[in-house]
Amino acid sequence: MSFGHRAARLKRHLRRPRSVEDHAIVALLTVCASAASLSALFPMTPQAPVRLNAALAVIGFGLAGACWLSNWRGLPHIALITTIAGLAVLTASAATPAGTAALGMSFTWTAAYAAFFFSRSAARAYAVSATAAFGVGVTVNPFLGMLHVWLLTTLTSLVAVEAIASLVGRLRRAALRDPLTDLLNRAGLHRQGERALRSATKTGAPLTVVVLDLDGFKAVNDDQGHAAGDRLLVALARAWEGEMRATDILARLGGDEFVLLLPDTDVHGAAMLLQRLAHRSPATWSAGTATHEAGSSLQRLLSEADSDLYRVKAAREVVPRR
Repeated sequence: MSFGHRAARLKRHLRRPRSVEDHAIVALLTVCASAASLSALFPMTPQAPVRLNAALAVIGFGLAGACWLSNWRGLPHIALITTIAGLAVLTASAATPAGTAALGMSFTWTAAYAAFFFSRSAARAYAVSATAAFGVGVTVNPFLGMLHVWLLTTLTSLVAVEAIASLVGRLRRAALRDPLTDLLNRAGLHRQGERALRSATKTGAPLTVVVLDLDGFKAVNDDQGHAAGDRLLVALARAWEGEMRATDILARLGGDEFVLLLPDTDVHGAAMLLQRLAHRSPATWSAGTATHEAGSSLQRLLSEADSDLYRVKAAREVVPRR
């Protein structure tokens, strides 16, 4: 690859959209590295670990740059583990009680970051690790009253992690779920669908996408009211879920449009499932299907299934009601 191509690739990479997680980990690392730099440049006491602060500042800025440039999902974990380890070493080498107390706040922020962007179990593990690391540092370098600081840091970190993780979990569920049927919404479908597509591409297993659209749903709303339409949508969702495997994905895109993602299922298997769904459905509907092929994107599969649905509707091939 020529230098020009590499430069163009780097330029495109630098222009890629950054997630909130990217900004947060870079900000956390930059703040920690900046604090270490200031401590190295302007030590509070002659006994302050100047060289250690300088080394950790270089590491922190380096990790911040790597997190900004790299898409690797494991890098934030490495950055957080490195931060906790660095803070523990600084705690063990701190020259004043005030410095040790300030480091305790940094441990709490690492736990808070984990609660925002990692799973609850991972966040708890990071909170325990952070408070344990702080405890080791305080044990190696004890100051009068540091036990109280450690206890306060531990309680603050654990409570913050539980509160933040609970809130984030509710927000994430609200962002990915349809409030009426509790099925995946469009955003949830794309998240789960991309994973299913990557798995199908990697293993070569079949993957079928089905788009379903109710027949005459507008008439239900017009004749019986929107509450009746909502009850019908919920009834359909519950009936269909009862016929699906745990690995199957069912989503509501809006209105009366639903999508099925069926891993390890070819067109014949999808047709058999649709027959079972028809027997359990309290209303009639039409369906269009598309199967995964090499190079297919989720959007392409949805578009192909949608086109097949309109062909079915045009030919009036409506799934019969039992």
